Amino acid sequence: PGYYNDQRGMNVCIECEPGYYCPTSGLLAPVPCNAGRVCSKFRLSSPNALCPPGHYCLLGTQTADFTNYETELRPLPCWPRSFCLTGVEVPYQLNPLNGT
Repeated sequence: PGYYNDQRGMNVCIECEPGYYCPTSGLLAPVPCNAGRVCSKFRLSSPNALCPPGHYCLLGTQTADFTNYETELRPLPCWPRSFCLTGVEVPYQLNPLNGT
């Protein structure tokens, strides 16, 4: 776990990079980090964090730092008139008629 090998018959494995995880041995490709989760470290066998509150995380999020503008794969702020609990994939939209 934590590594993959994209070429059959090769003994050299590649470590999973941030934004991905490798849950089992023998993978040919890493698995993109689940939406709502964060994969911010190398060699992960599962996502290492939930998306922070007030934000949502798309597939492949590689940092929990929503102020890290060096990557687009960061937590994104909730839309206007919505809210985001910890670990959400998309914001919850408020009802425009009664505000709930």
